[in-house]
Amino acid sequence: MRQHFSSLILSKLRGKLQTAEEAITKRFQELEFEKDNEEELRLLSDGLSIIRDVKEDRLGILDDVR
Repeated sequence: MRQHFSSLILSKLRGKLQTAEEAITKRFQELEFEKDNEEELRLLSDGLSIIRDVKEDRLGILDDVR
């Protein structure tokens, strides 16, 4: 029972991380041709880095992009 609960939590976390990563990637694409957005781009990059760290540390998922 505990294993199932743990598996369920990790599955939800994986889904939320994927959703966040997709939203950040979409925003990067939206900002691609805009000016004066260096700070937002930096923050988005930081967010992606955190997501990838969590995926690696908590879920054991290694991304090809770094």
